[in-house]
Amino acid sequence: MSRAAVVVLDACGVGAADDAAAYGDAGADTLGHLAEAVGGLELPALGALGLGSIAPLAGVPPASAPALHGRLHPVGPGKDSTTGHWELMGVTLARRPPTYPGGFAPEVVAALEQVTGRGVLGNAQCNGVEAIQRFGAEHVRTGELIVYTSQDSVMQIAAHVDVVAPAELYEACAAARALMTGEQRNATIRARTDVEVLEMSRNGFTELFKSHPDAAAQMSEIIAARLSQRRELLDAGQPTDGGARGRSSRLLAKMREIFDI
Repeated sequence: MSRAAVVVLDACGVGAADDAAAYGDAGADTLGHLAEAVGGLELPALGALGLGSIAPLAGVPPASAPALHGRLHPVGPGKDSTTGHWELMGVTLARRPPTYPGGFAPEVVAALEQVTGRGVLGNAQCNGVEAIQRFGAEHVRTGELIVYTSQDSVMQIAAHVDVVAPAELYEACAAARALMTGEQRNATIRARTDVEVLEMSRNGFTELFKSHPDAAAQMSEIIAARLSQRRELLDAGQPTDGGARGRSSRLLAKMREIFDI
């Protein structure tokens, strides 16, 4: 075999590894818990290949003639996504990459500010939406970079495209990669350009849709159109299930049911 395609469905675990408790993940089973939460999954293609033969999965019975299948576990330490991908390709780390529950070291932040010519906001462990909600407005006002990390071994640098051009943001990430050496060397440096976030509560959506009934229809059309565009790219022109118009009707009906409008 000269070439193989490896498709990774990230963050879709199928049961806890033996050392899951060491990372606060005892009892983890993302796919199994998801199937239970929705009353079973309908996955005919994956089921025929043997997904339900790997572990008990609501809605997906064991296959009658499965493909070669199994459940893998990490050999190396840590649970970082990137190092997991490396291990799939045969590269196993001898030690766990560092994580940064208290943020990055002051000397790393100072060096990043010096090489980029911009200040740093955040330097906290949080998810992307939280980082943008907490620091987005100040970033737009000051031009300072939003720098944060997660539970993985990662540094993420976020900026609004109208404040920091993507090319400059990528240069900042390259500079950060050069700085993160030795004990500070992490697995991933990631750029984010989606700093603008609109947040509205369920009650806010309900009031919006009740006062402007056409808003729900317009939103469902926009979502359906984008889903159709993505589907067309994936299907390379193959027929879809009714296209944007059909999806829009189903989305609108679901939105009316959810928000009682």
